[in-house]
Amino acid sequence: MVAVTAVLAWGVFLVVMANFRWGGEIRAYVCLGDEFYHPSALDDVPRVGVSGYDGQYYAALATDPFFSRHDTAQALDAPGYRARRVMIPLLAWLLALGMPASAVYIYQLLCWGLAGLAVFLVARWLADDGHAPWWAYLLAIGAGMVTSVLRTTPDTGALALVLLALWFHRHDRFPLALTAACAAVLARETSYLVALAVAFSEARRRRFVRAAAFVALPVALFSLWQLNLMRLFHGSFLEGGGNFSVPFGWLARKLPAVFGAAHGVRWGEAVGLLAIAASCVATLLPLLRPSSMEAPELTLVLFGVMGLFLSYAVYVEVWAYSRVLIVVPFLALLVAERQDLAWRRWALRSVPILYALLGVLVVVAEVRYALADHAPRPIKRVAAQAPAPARPVPPKP
Repeated sequence: MVAVTAVLAWGVFLVVMANFRWGGEIRAYVCLGDEFYHPSALDDVPRVGVSGYDGQYYAALATDPFFSRHDTAQALDAPGYRARRVMIPLLAWLLALGMPASAVYIYQLLCWGLAGLAVFLVARWLADDGHAPWWAYLLAIGAGMVTSVLRTTPDTGALALVLLALWFHRHDRFPLALTAACAAVLARETSYLVALAVAFSEARRRRFVRAAAFVALPVALFSLWQLNLMRLFHGSFLEGGGNFSVPFGWLARKLPAVFGAAHGVRWGEAVGLLAIAASCVATLLPLLRPSSMEAPELTLVLFGVMGLFLSYAVYVEVWAYSRVLIVVPFLALLVAERQDLAWRRWALRSVPILYALLGVLVVVAEVRYALADHAPRPIKRVAAQAPAPARPVPPKP
């Protein structure tokens, strides 16, 4: 019931907003930008601004994940970087039987459907452990969820696969857990942290073959795909870096932007800072009792540690860091209900609570923007675009 009502509420919101802003065209949620080349399957999709957002690249990738057409790479700002996260676009392409126009719709439905699956898994997990599943409603409106749904990015898909790996591991379904972990890594490379967490849990149980499989197989599959991308893109393979830095190196630039604004405090970003601080505390709590750490606790710790090393390029806005850390509030809620002390439970619950508050602020801002600057308008078909000039590719050595 939690998952169904959350999905229905999101569905109504998305349809109403699409009707108001884009004449009912839900594909506009992939956020196409005017300044980029787009495949012909996206010709009649409304543009939402100059630069758009990341969802446009993965929607383009869904039309041709193996780059069989020469112009597919021109639709990606950093082909080698975007194509690392091929799993959700590839799955959409397979379900669409290779038809580009259908693949765009299926890609969106996968992103949104897997978001609902993530909420379902946490609610079911809580219910199975005898806890109230209604806490999962906080996750349905968390900032990472709001960002990924409104921008149709594959982060919700990677999140659902991470939770599936933990769920199957919890129920001792080794092949399914390993499959989910491999798929999660191909959906977003940072998902390898869940494979490491499960491997550590298996090693503690002295099941070393399983532990080795979780360490090696996701890396092997990801490396094979990376080798293919290196063959395709050569020098552009390393594009898209700069997401990591020294711990808290972003604070010196972030604090003036939040509290030194001309019109006062930027409350959305201030709540975001509190959510980040709560995430740091949540990362430390399982370490106080290392002997009781299972795969969910260790996964939370690993993602929290990763968050410490994110750079200002990620923490510059809620759209970025809430997506990168989308796993943290989900795991924090699961781990919270396993605590025996009330203060520990509430310290962990504060993470999904703050991200939910931040998500509400993001939705309110989005609605205000729509009401202030947009009115219903019919879709105008965009003329077919000529392929952009090919990017220079260095010759193979």
